Amino acid sequence: MSDSIENSPSPLSVEKNRKYDRQLRLWGDHGQMRLECASVCLINATAVGTEILKNLILPGIGSFCIVDSSMVTDDDLGCNFFLDKESLKLNRGKSVMRYLLEMNEEVTGSCETGPLESLIAETPKFFRTFKIVVATGITDRELQLLSALLWGYNIPLLVVDCCGFIGYIRLVTEEHTVIESHPDNAIDDLRIDSPFPELQEHVDNLDLRAMSSSELGHVPYLVILLKAVSVWKENHGMESFPRMKDKQQFKSIIKLMMDNIKPTLNGNENSPEKENFEEALKAVNTALVPTKIPNEVMEILNDHKVNPLDVNAKVDDFWLMVYGLGQFVRRHGCLPLRGSLPDMFSDSRSYIQLQQLYRKEAGRHINEIGSAVGDLLPSSRPGPQSSSLQLFCRNAAFLRVVRCRSIQEETDSPNCQLIRYELNQSIDSSINWYIIYLAANRFYAEYSRYPGDCANGSYESDVSPLRSAVRSVLSALQCSTVANSFPDDYIHEWCRYGNSKLHSVASFIAGTAAQEVIKIVTHQFVPLNNTLIYNAITASIDVYQL
Repeated sequence: MSDSIENSPSPLSVEKNRKYDRQLRLWGDHGQMRLECASVCLINATAVGTEILKNLILPGIGSFCIVDSSMVTDDDLGCNFFLDKESLKLNRGKSVMRYLLEMNEEVTGSCETGPLESLIAETPKFFRTFKIVVATGITDRELQLLSALLWGYNIPLLVVDCCGFIGYIRLVTEEHTVIESHPDNAIDDLRIDSPFPELQEHVDNLDLRAMSSSELGHVPYLVILLKAVSVWKENHGMESFPRMKDKQQFKSIIKLMMDNIKPTLNGNENSPEKENFEEALKAVNTALVPTKIPNEVMEILNDHKVNPLDVNAKVDDFWLMVYGLGQFVRRHGCLPLRGSLPDMFSDSRSYIQLQQLYRKEAGRHINEIGSAVGDLLPSSRPGPQSSSLQLFCRNAAFLRVVRCRSIQEETDSPNCQLIRYELNQSIDSSINWYIIYLAANRFYAEYSRYPGDCANGSYESDVSPLRSAVRSVLSALQCSTVANSFPDDYIHEWCRYGNSKLHSVASFIAGTAAQEVIKIVTHQFVPLNNTLIYNAITASIDVYQL
């Protein structure tokens, strides 16, 4: 991430903390600062596009620009809550911008009313100022031009659309790095299986048998687990460590400590002095998970971006830190210590002692990785900021890199194997809607309108040409064998939609798309890779790497 935290605005004010309290719990002050520094471009203020901007303006996106040359129509009034009768026949982008800006006075906005193709051809550098571009309601030709331009600038593109009860999202980015992926159910990094020397010395110096009942009842469960591991090693060898299959045997050691180590526990089974031992027993399931490097992180360490690393090229700070992490892993065989402790039953003094040990060891690991990066860089090249390095090391186990295929790749070499598999798996696979979406774009290229969007209101005449377009798409996807069995109901349903934009569907898919934008802007959480299909009929979402 080339934009370090230190280059962001000053820490949030008390007023902003109160205003954005709930979202700060998700992505923190530094995530909010990145959001407030970001500028987003929206192509076309459709119902979907406007809802996306609404969901970005409310949490405080820095600025936005709408590119829209269309005038407001009656159809727009029927599906876009940010338009009224007075907006009819006025520029759509300017009309919605007026109301959007009322939602957050700290956000700025602008509008470009020229045609998108002219903007791409005449002033392509216009797009370089944006953190991400969101495109809605664009033709296939416009998509090809825009995606090729942004791919060259390495600017993410999010294509979002809906038709009837179906929503579509496609993320296009050559590379997106994530430090804070926020995985579900992450296991605490306690190093029970490989305690660092200072931690082991601290535990060895604690004599549980010499403690009073009160003192023993406030020993952190982490110490109890490490004591139990020492007993295990005495019985099974110093290189041995209990595994999950040894769980019950290991628990018996803790129970023996709990029952016999201090007879003065009053013999009361419900005595509060035993709460820490109960915590230790509950923590056995996670404590016996060996410390290892996740496969996703190993792939990043072996990535072509760092093997070899060209420091003379424009290298993102993320990959510089990955290089330093790789040097650390080669030396120690493990990731840097996270340096944080979970809550546990303990007195303050004992807990703080442990906390300081972990933080001190984590600090040493951060300094070692920072030194490895500093030794690599020439004096003229500044290294990553210290806070960025700390954040990186604290989340070293959760690093992710997302690389999406370009629109050109999807067109020239589609993922035929995946598509054939999905079509053969179920006649009602969501991939059917993807195929019809592509066919509808072919229909538009030939007739300059979308299936069912007829002046006379009758859609039946479009069923046959759309069916032909579906067969053409299936042929290009090397799926001609399933053309005759492709469900005709899907084709009729798409024509019946007539390119209508239902606000409830637009709102839902826009909320999902806005989340993806925030993931890209904050470099937190893992964005989708690469295509999402939403089916409001079955209330289902499917993601495909197409």
